[in-house]
Amino acid sequence: MPGGAFLWVRHANTTARSVDLAHGIIEAEHDGYTRLATPVTHRRYLVAPRDQVSVLVVDLLTGEGEHRVRTAWPLHPELEARTAGGTHLVTRNGRPVLQIASSAGTPWALRGDDETRLGWWSPRFEAWEPAWLVGAVLEAARPPVVVATVLTVSDLADPVVEGLAVRRTDVIEVTWTERDGDVRMPRSVTLDPRTPGAVTVRMPATR
Repeated sequence: MPGGAFLWVRHANTTARSVDLAHGIIEAEHDGYTRLATPVTHRRYLVAPRDQVSVLVVDLLTGEGEHRVRTAWPLHPELEARTAGGTHLVTRNGRPVLQIASSAGTPWALRGDDETRLGWWSPRFEAWEPAWLVGAVLEAARPPVVVATVLTVSDLADPVVEGLAVRRTDVIEVTWTERDGDVRMPRSVTLDPRTPGAVTVRMPATR
């Protein structure tokens, strides 16, 4: 919780539940939103296998009440962004470099917004440059909420991630398909929130 320009009167406590660098999997959570009238705990899974061009981020929010949930991915000022088919396409000097797809919510993007003070990059003290901030937003969401984001390095002008979806039972299953030319490759990651580090990855090696 900020108490001024350079003062935080309360810091969020972060807990690393599991770290598996060999397989590129990290699971952690923080209590920064438990201060709310209807408290929420935010857990994040990062799945980044070495032989993949994609990174999966799964955000799990548990708690009470009704909340506005928003993911946010800051981009460097040299990068441009546009939305196509619910996916953010990121370019540098007009050439595609990255795609950001979300499993839920409505895509949103801001750049250099004075009203919200979002969409800015600070390269040094008291210096600001407009930069894209992109993500997805869910209005009036009730926990548990799961949002999966796939970030894919790609030089294609059209989305390569298709059918990104989340299925929840006792476990969380994230599925999607990646397109490489005419070839479509299924992807699947299963998470068991009850057990730290219980992550099963089904992602065949890519280029």
